[in-house]
Amino acid sequence: MLVFPVLTSCMATGQSGVENEISLAKEELLECYKTVKNVEANGGNIAGLIEILNSAAKLLTRAELAYLAKNYSLALSLAGQSRTRLSGFDAKASLVQNDALNNVNLSLYTDALLAIASFAVFCVAIAVWFALGKTRNARIVNP
Repeated sequence: MLVFPVLTSCMATGQSGVENEISLAKEELLECYKTVKNVEANGGNIAGLIEILNSAAKLLTRAELAYLAKNYSLALSLAGQSRTRLSGFDAKASLVQNDALNNVNLSLYTDALLAIASFAVFCVAIAVWFALGKTRNARIVNP
């Protein structure tokens, strides 16, 4: 009779710990998803980030299924693996976002350089046209 309350107490504590771990994993996954949306809005290549999110989501789904099957130790392990998979996600997302911003800046510089080069070619063409026109007029006047 003394053992049963102790066992149910341990099971309840373990169960709430698993619920907490799964809840934390869900929150982290949601935050990472928001980060990916932000990176994508800034033009970042999110393929690698999506791969990490999918992997973590699969682990979290398996954790929830294990929890529903009352396999709390497996659920706890899988939820922890999901959170581990998301560790360092912000740093990776930041790198992708910085690359996107650098590409945008490079594109602006390239466009400006092309505009300047086009204007220079146009000016040279006008100068050559005038020079050839004067040479032709000089030949007509002085044959």
